[in-house]
Amino acid sequence: YLIDNVDRTLQQSIEIEEKLSIDLIENLSDIKEDIQQQLQHLKNVPNRLENPNIYHLDADAVYPNIILTNRLQPSTIADSTL
Repeated sequence: YLIDNVDRTLQQSIEIEEKLSIDLIENLSDIKEDIQQQLQHLKNVPNRLENPNIYHLDADAVYPNIILTNRLQPSTIADSTL
């Protein structure tokens, strides 16, 4: 589906997202052909060999530090009856 709509996708990316005129792109046909070739290759050989980087962010360790740093902990309530 994407390979059939490269023109429309490029137009949206250039004109709407980047707010440029598509006429300013001098080598648009070369870019389009390159994208189509890469998409066709991905379609023909869908197995990826890259090893992705997976990051785990320990948010539980971050929140107490933010609370203490910004002094957001609840204030102690002094009660004279104690």
